Amino acid sequence: MGLGLYDQDGQISVALSVTPDRTTGLMFADKDGTRRAGLLLSADNEPALELYDKDKKCRLRVAVAADGEPQLWLYDTHEHPRISAGLSPEGSATLELSDSDCKGTISLNIKADGKPSLGLTDHDGKPRAILGYTEFEVQPGELAEKRSVSSLVLSDPSGGILWKAP
Repeated sequence: MGLGLYDQDGQISVALSVTPDRTTGLMFADKDGTRRAGLLLSADNEPALELYDKDKKCRLRVAVAADGEPQLWLYDTHEHPRISAGLSPEGSATLELSDSDCKGTISLNIKADGKPSLGLTDHDGKPRAILGYTEFEVQPGELAEKRSVSSLVLSDPSGGILWKAP
């Protein structure tokens, strides 16, 4: 169900719609009628702003998750999220850069209490290096080992610790 506003040439300029899953959208089109921006409210009450390129592909999305977490994504021309940022309800901030398959990443994090970390994952999405504060299980079922802000942990492809300091 929806409403449309058209320009003097008969091209759609603005569309207001509600989808069967109850997502509400306000879409804006360019002079050729191509969708270029959208304001959305999901059925879960999560608001979002999306910006599209000339090929109608989403290139930027800003949203607020149901738990209150603000989120930002920048997409490549294939609509793969390559850069993302978020702020958790607890106050931890994350900036993540991904490869085109969204597996290999560089992740910069800072917890609400100020503990920073920089994490690297390989093309299979496996953690390979963490600089700064981290927690990890040495053996399954054991208590997590907490590493200080000044630590460096290097892992092999299976997740085993190759080297750590201090």
